[in-house]
Amino acid sequence: MAKDGSLFVRFRQFDAYAKTLDDFRVKTLTGASVTVISAIIIIFLVLSELIAYRTPTWVPELIVDKGRKEKMTINFNITFPKMPCHMLSLDIMDDSGEHITGYSHDVYKVRLDLMGVQIKSEKEQKLGDNTKAAEKALLAPDSCGSCYGAVSSREDKCCNTCEDVREAYVNMGWGLGDTDKIEQCLREGWRERIETQSNEGCNVHGHLSVNKVRGNFHIAPGQAFQQSSMHVHDLNNFIAGAPDGHSFDLSHNIHRLKFGPDTNDENEAIMAITNSLAGTNKVTDKSR
Repeated sequence: MAKDGSLFVRFRQFDAYAKTLDDFRVKTLTGASVTVISAIIIIFLVLSELIAYRTPTWVPELIVDKGRKEKMTINFNITFPKMPCHMLSLDIMDDSGEHITGYSHDVYKVRLDLMGVQIKSEKEQKLGDNTKAAEKALLAPDSCGSCYGAVSSREDKCCNTCEDVREAYVNMGWGLGDTDKIEQCLREGWRERIETQSNEGCNVHGHLSVNKVRGNFHIAPGQAFQQSSMHVHDLNNFIAGAPDGHSFDLSHNIHRLKFGPDTNDENEAIMAITNSLAGTNKVTDKSR
């Protein structure tokens, strides 16, 4: 009992609310308890406020961009495991009137085999004879290839390659149709290249510089063209499928889709806001 009594006496010394006059300075167990509990609460509040002050927080906020005639960068990396690179077209449209089909600046296509292994990297490399060596060897210096009813945008109005014919058809709003009936495509082995690449996938990556206005960019199968003020894709080859009978589809995996300048900062909070679609995987077995 003596020890318990002395312990309580010592504990009373913590009483911070003793009476001001000596005659009334009576330290109690209740007062000591209130003092200790108050001290613990104060220390907890001070530390929590200090931690909150030292911890940065990210708060999303929508503001009006007052910049005019400025460009925005879009970085992307998307894999299409069941679409060959030559069939994919990247197009940009916005409300300012800009309409770009087959956008290729700073856009790279990587051919993939069925296991997803890289075959060859190409910066918007076209099918056919890209060196134009065959054209120079087989055509006379003053020859002018036919555009088969279309009007070429070239200065000489000639279509000496399969790609020239294809671009002329796009300008007219026509689909290319059967390339076996086009002499330039036959000469460059266009059909053989299509058949060789039909069992491949494609990784499309790079970055776009677009106007800061409402608009869209999309990656779609088939060459795009304008027809009656509408944006149209030639889907004949996509719907017909590969020469061996298997169908194409637009299953895809988004590795990166980031709006704004690309930085090396991999902070999770930043990436969650600016690259929120990373890792999105969409699978379909429909070719239409």
